[in-house]
Amino acid sequence: MNKYRGDFEISLGDETFTLRPDFESLCEFEDKAQVSAYEALKDFQKERVPAKVIGAVIWSGIRGHYRELNRIDQAPSYSYIGQLIIKQGIPSILPHVFEYLSKALSSDEQLKAQEEKMGNAESGALTQSRKKKTTKGQ
Repeated sequence: MNKYRGDFEISLGDETFTLRPDFESLCEFEDKAQVSAYEALKDFQKERVPAKVIGAVIWSGIRGHYRELNRIDQAPSYSYIGQLIIKQGIPSILPHVFEYLSKALSSDEQLKAQEEKMGNAESGALTQSRKKKTTKGQ
């Protein structure tokens, strides 16, 4: 498994699913949504995300994980995932849609740089927090 294009989890109601943004799930997304992943990401950035795109992202990402486990026949249906999305509320799902599309479309180098940038930002914030505590304690 590519650690920079790794799986990530989403909670839908009482269930937690793993999404895998691999090539096959990306193709499955495009077939189901009838839109390219690039178009979907552009629309997402313009705050225009059709329900079928949201459902197709989550469903195909989950299927990617089941495929990796050689249990694709046990993957939840598109309809079932749609029901869970509606119960959960679409606004809470949108960050996962963006994460999936971003991971699926970015190069390994872009994802690695982003991860390192995030790690450095978190490290820098922690250092600043420690400095403030030390200064207050003097």
